[in-house]
Amino acid sequence: MTTEAVPASKTSSSRVAVQKFGTFLSGMIMPNIAAFIAWGFITALFIEKGPFPIAVIGGFGVDDAGAANPGLVGPMVRYMLPILIAAQGGRMVYGVRGAVVAVVATMGVIMSTTEPMFMGAMITWVRSRRG
Repeated sequence: MTTEAVPASKTSSSRVAVQKFGTFLSGMIMPNIAAFIAWGFITALFIEKGPFPIAVIGGFGVDDAGAANPGLVGPMVRYMLPILIAAQGGRMVYGVRGAVVAVVATMGVIMSTTEPMFMGAMITWVRSRRG
Protein backbone atom coordinates (compact mmCIF):
# COMPACT_ATOMS: atom_id res chain seq x y z
CA MET A 1 0.00 0.00 0.00
CA THR A 2 1.47 3.30 -1.05
CA THR A 3 0.52 6.70 0.18
CA GLU A 4 1.12 9.85 -1.73
CA ALA A 5 2.36 12.87 0.10
CA VAL A 6 0.44 16.08 -0.32
CA PRO A 7 2.61 18.57 -2.14
CA ALA A 8 4.02 21.13 0.26
CA SER A 9 3.01 24.00 -1.98
CA LYS A 10 -0.69 23.01 -1.92
CA THR A 11 -0.76 22.67 1.86
CA SER A 12 1.15 25.90 2.24
CA SER A 13 -1.04 27.86 -0.16
CA SER A 14 -4.30 26.74 1.48
CA ARG A 15 -2.87 27.59 4.88
CA VAL A 16 -1.88 31.04 3.69
CA ALA A 17 -5.36 31.56 2.22
CA VAL A 18 -7.02 30.63 5.51
CA GLN A 19 -4.67 32.93 7.41
CA LYS A 20 -5.39 35.82 5.03
CA PHE A 21 -9.12 35.28 5.43
CA GLY A 22 -8.81 35.16 9.23
CA THR A 23 -6.71 38.32 9.18
CA PHE A 24 -9.37 40.04 7.09
CA LEU A 25 -12.15 39.02 9.49
CA SER A 26 -10.18 40.15 12.53
CA GLY A 27 -9.43 43.40 10.71
CA MET A 28 -13.17 44.09 10.66
CA ILE A 29 -13.57 43.46 14.38
CA MET A 30 -10.46 44.95 15.97
CA PRO A 31 -11.15 48.63 15.11
CA ASN A 32 -14.58 48.22 16.73
CA ILE A 33 -13.42 46.65 20.00
CA ALA A 34 -14.11 49.88 21.89
CA ALA A 35 -17.76 49.76 20.76
CA PHE A 36 -18.08 46.15 21.95
CA ILE A 37 -16.56 47.05 25.31
CA ALA A 38 -18.86 50.06 25.68
CA TRP A 39 -21.88 47.89 24.85
CA GLY A 40 -20.74 45.35 27.44
CA PHE A 41 -20.40 48.00 30.14
CA ILE A 42 -23.79 49.51 29.31
CA THR A 43 -25.40 46.08 29.36
CA ALA A 44 -23.75 45.01 32.61
CA LEU A 45 -24.58 48.24 34.42
CA PHE A 46 -28.03 49.26 33.25
CA ILE A 47 -30.09 46.14 32.52
CA GLU A 48 -32.90 45.21 34.89
CA LYS A 49 -30.71 42.97 37.07
CA GLY A 50 -27.66 45.23 36.92
CA PRO A 51 -26.37 47.43 39.74
CA PHE A 52 -27.93 50.60 38.27
CA PRO A 53 -31.16 49.51 36.57
CA ILE A 54 -32.32 52.38 34.36
CA ALA A 55 -35.30 51.41 32.22
CA VAL A 56 -34.65 53.96 29.47
CA ILE A 57 -31.11 52.65 28.94
CA GLY A 58 -31.59 48.99 29.88
CA GLY A 59 -34.71 48.51 27.78
CA PHE A 60 -37.14 47.12 30.30
CA GLY A 61 -40.47 48.32 31.67
CA VAL A 62 -42.77 50.91 30.10
CA ASP A 63 -42.62 54.68 29.77
CA ASP A 64 -45.19 57.24 30.96
CA ALA A 65 -47.36 56.65 27.90
CA GLY A 66 -47.42 52.88 28.48
CA ALA A 67 -45.15 52.00 25.58
CA ALA A 68 -42.30 49.54 26.08
CA ASN A 69 -38.88 51.12 26.56
CA PRO A 70 -36.67 50.18 23.62
CA GLY A 71 -33.60 51.02 25.67
CA LEU A 72 -30.07 51.32 24.41
CA VAL A 73 -28.80 47.77 24.87
CA GLY A 74 -31.03 46.08 22.28
CA PRO A 75 -30.60 48.56 19.42
CA MET A 76 -26.84 48.65 19.96
CA VAL A 77 -26.46 44.90 19.53
CA ARG A 78 -29.06 44.64 16.77
CA TYR A 79 -28.10 47.64 14.63
CA MET A 80 -25.00 49.56 15.70
CA LEU A 81 -22.44 46.79 16.18
CA PRO A 82 -23.22 44.87 12.95
CA ILE A 83 -23.29 48.12 10.97
CA LEU A 84 -19.90 49.14 12.38
CA ILE A 85 -18.47 45.75 11.39
CA ALA A 86 -19.94 45.98 7.89
CA ALA A 87 -18.69 49.52 7.38
CA GLN A 88 -15.17 48.53 8.38
CA GLY A 89 -15.20 45.45 6.14
CA GLY A 90 -16.54 47.38 3.18
CA ARG A 91 -14.00 50.13 3.75
CA MET A 92 -11.19 47.56 3.77
CA VAL A 93 -12.34 46.16 0.43
CA TYR A 94 -13.37 49.22 -1.56
CA GLY A 95 -13.00 52.38 0.49
CA VAL A 96 -15.97 54.60 1.29
CA ARG A 97 -18.05 53.20 -1.57
CA GLY A 98 -17.52 49.68 -0.24
CA ALA A 99 -18.52 50.80 3.25
CA VAL A 100 -21.77 52.28 1.96
CA VAL A 101 -22.65 49.16 -0.02
CA ALA A 102 -21.80 46.90 2.92
CA VAL A 103 -23.93 48.95 5.32
CA VAL A 104 -26.93 48.90 2.96
CA ALA A 105 -26.59 45.15 2.48
CA THR A 106 -26.25 44.65 6.24
CA MET A 107 -29.42 46.65 6.89
CA GLY A 108 -31.22 44.26 4.56
CA VAL A 109 -29.84 41.30 6.48
CA ILE A 110 -30.71 42.86 9.85
CA MET A 111 -34.28 43.65 8.85
CA SER A 112 -34.87 40.12 7.58
CA THR A 113 -34.58 38.55 11.04
CA THR A 114 -35.01 39.26 14.73
CA GLU A 115 -31.53 38.01 15.70
CA PRO A 116 -28.38 40.14 15.80
CA MET A 117 -26.57 39.71 12.48
CA PHE A 118 -22.85 39.69 13.19
CA MET A 119 -22.13 36.97 10.62
CA GLY A 120 -24.36 38.74 8.11
CA ALA A 121 -22.37 41.91 8.66
CA MET A 122 -19.10 40.07 8.19
CA ILE A 123 -20.10 38.50 4.87
CA THR A 124 -21.39 41.69 3.28
CA TRP A 125 -17.82 42.40 2.18
CA VAL A 126 -18.50 39.93 -0.63
CA ARG A 127 -21.33 42.17 -1.82
CA SER A 128 -19.28 45.34 -1.38
CA ARG A 129 -16.51 43.85 -3.50
CA ARG A 130 -18.83 44.12 -6.51
CA GLY A 131 -19.29 47.82 -5.57
